[in-house]
Amino acid sequence: MPLTRHLYAEDEVVAALQYCILRGRTIEAVFWCEELLYSEAVEPLFVGLRRIWLYGFGIGALSWFRAFCVAEAADEIDFELVVGLVIWLSRLGLKGRRDTTYLILCGSTAPAEQANFSIVPKGFAGTDAYFVACVDQGRCISAWRAFGSVARVTAERKHREAGLDACDLLTDYPAMLVAALCLPKGELAARLREEPLGSLVEIDRARADWPVGRRGRRKAIPQDCLYWATERGKKTVYETSEKSLRGSLERPGKLWDSPYWDSVADGLGGWEAIRSDPDVRMAFYDEYFPDDTPDEWSVADRELSHGRGALQPGAAPCGERFLFSWFGRLPSAVIWNGVSALKNMGGVGSWEDIPVPQPGGDLNLVRITRRLIIT
Repeated sequence: MPLTRHLYAEDEVVAALQYCILRGRTIEAVFWCEELLYSEAVEPLFVGLRRIWLYGFGIGALSWFRAFCVAEAADEIDFELVVGLVIWLSRLGLKGRRDTTYLILCGSTAPAEQANFSIVPKGFAGTDAYFVACVDQGRCISAWRAFGSVARVTAERKHREAGLDACDLLTDYPAMLVAALCLPKGELAARLREEPLGSLVEIDRARADWPVGRRGRRKAIPQDCLYWATERGKKTVYETSEKSLRGSLERPGKLWDSPYWDSVADGLGGWEAIRSDPDVRMAFYDEYFPDDTPDEWSVADRELSHGRGALQPGAAPCGERFLFSWFGRLPSAVIWNGVSALKNMGGVGSWEDIPVPQPGGDLNLVRITRRLIIT
């Protein structure tokens, strides 16, 4: 795993960013975001932000996602704009907008629901009529199973222009679109119009207190973010990852393959020049490590980024445990008690292994023929 500009493992910085956003620890989240930006690790940064939105916020942060897509597609990275996105998403968590609907749909085995067809207009029949009824009544899991060609028509029928906007925004995430359509009338439009939360004022105050320098600008990686999501998280609590921070740094798994450090090496003639020419090597370390190499740091300094692992001896990281600890207590705006679906993901070994929700499955097309009348 390549090292960042200030010598953290790149995967740990991404995990720390995601964890702090999800927990509403805004200032810390900004710190880890800036570390990735300073390290020119733009792709891991955007992948990490998209994932934490997808599984932890989803329909609770639709306006944010639209702004994120614009920033991601830009030809140049706007440093402060990206930092602002991190502040915004973190603040949405504090505002109660965390939502796990998409993650629930990834593994849901809930039984099919019966829907009230009496509200379905003419022109819809069978599965299409069931889909329209489920969307109108907010039955998200059943609506997703019946997802089909009438989604855009249903979106416009229930939410008007906001429904069509959601169709365009969530074209890559049809399950998320169904969840958005299951929101009450008016609420989808409100979530698409939300303005950014927070400002850079308090962040600027915090920045003034952050130290500088390769050795100085370092905080401890949150231990709770390591499990399952990082290479160090697969080590035991009796092991450290210190070896990757000591000895010669100009090699794969250390500075090599880091976007920032590769660009530094290119300016000096490449890594082979640094390794083979004593003068070039000395110039490299004199300029970029004026406050000593990690070999000269204290154990406490090195442990900020390369401390102990997260597993008990003999244990293996479990995707189900990770997902439940990060997301299991978070709500869904359109699914009640959906966290039980996470129990179906014990075999998930990485983010990429989380299944993509698939439509289809059992449907309950029996119409509700009687209504409960309360007198």
